[in-house]
Amino acid sequence: MSEPNADEHPAQSEKTQGDETDETLFDYERVSLIVKDFITAWIENRIEIEFPSAEVIQTYSKRQGKNLTDAEADVREAEHKNEFEGLISIVAGEKPSTKEEYRKAVYGLFRILVMAREGKRITGTFSGASAQERLDDLERKINSTNKLVEQLLRFMRDVLGV
Repeated sequence: MSEPNADEHPAQSEKTQGDETDETLFDYERVSLIVKDFITAWIENRIEIEFPSAEVIQTYSKRQGKNLTDAEADVREAEHKNEFEGLISIVAGEKPSTKEEYRKAVYGLFRILVMAREGKRITGTFSGASAQERLDDLERKINSTNKLVEQLLRFMRDVLGV
């Protein structure tokens, strides 16, 4: 297996034989934006994420042919929450990290979000922030374009006499 490139999704760094593709639906920038929107909404208490309980973990494990003790299921429940909190602390800047650790944390949170959404364990929405950011960016671009048009009209009037 090759070392991951900092610009690619972790799944892309694992080359396999056969008909599998290296393409992913979302590039890093999009994944990062989704994670940022999620963290913002989570901090602002607009969404809640429910982690699988020990009971749910045991049920899932039984379906996979594994029998966990109550203690093992409790440990896994705590591990899920600790992983989430650790990734949040890196991405939010609370815990210092390298660029690679940060990138892995972003993808780790994205993986958790996808699984939680699939399991219907996220309540609320967190796509509004990115829409607002896009509107703000569009407004800045329109204002910049308007200023350029005004400058062009002044030039035409003052220099060309039109």
